[in-house]
Formats: sequence, structure tokens, C-alpha cells
Amino acid sequence: MTAAPQDVHAAGTGHTGRARQALEEAVARRAPIQLEEVIREAALQTRVDRKFLLTPEQFTAMVQKLGKDFRIMQIEGLRTFRYESVYFDTADFEQYRAHRQGRRRRYKVRSRTYVDTGLSMFEIKTKGLRGNTVKHRIEQDPADCGGSPNAACASWTR
Repeated sequence: MTAAPQDVHAAGTGHTGRARQALEEAVARRAPIQLEEVIREAALQTRVDRKFLLTPEQFTAMVQKLGKDFRIMQIEGLRTFRYESVYFDTADFEQYRAHRQGRRRRYKVRSRTYVDTGLSMFEIKTKGLRGNTVKHRIEQDPADCGGSPNAACASWTR
């Protein structure tokens, strides 16, 4: 497997414009939920993912329809978070192609570092025939993020 760096998903990096403003306004108006409570109530390690592309106006309208029960995760005062991901794939990009071709059964392997907290995880995500996503993850040293996945995989076998 080879590593392919992924752009920083920068929910908290100086991006400007309507999308950033809509996000900031949405998270500012919601009650907080702490990470420990999120893990306790809804670990989300097995889930069905649905992703949508919205304009800032559509996003704002959707957030308004969620009601007051929708809370925003807050860690040490932060409500938006930055992360850096490195995806591992074969030399011929087998996993990327499986995703682009819409294969129902597929997997991805990545290292992800949450920039604001310093937490770094090695993750394997599988997607099954019914669309369920299952994430297996172990903590890793942030210095190992993007390196060979062999060390992280070896710790799973212990």
C-alpha cells in the first residue's frame, strides 16, 4: 500500500465566505455536547453515511429545521475542528476506483490527525452490502501519521 496525502479538511482554518459564515452561525447557536457524552451516547462506529452538497442557504435552512435538540460537540471551547488525513491505497488505486465505481463492498485505510487536539488515529473503514459503514480505529503517535501502516496494523494483532 502507498500513502496518498489528503487535503486538510479545514473547518477551522481561515476560509472565508458565505459557507464559513453559515457554519460558524450554526454552531454558535447550539447547545454544546462534550466528547465523552458523544462517545457514551452514540459512538457512531457503525453507521449509514449520507453526504449532501448544499449551498450556504440550504445548509442554514436545514439547521433551522433540526430543532433545539441538535447539539454541537465542543472540546476545550472549540466547536469546529481541523484534521489531516493520509489515505493508503494500492499502486493502481484499487480503493479509490472502487469508491468512484460505486462498489457496495469496499474499504479504506487511513491515518487521521485531529490538529486541534493532537489525537491521531489509524482507521480501517469497511462498507457492507447494505450500505453500513463500520470503522475500526486505534490511537497512534501523531509522528507516525502518514508513515507505513505496518506498525499500526501490528498492534491490532496483539
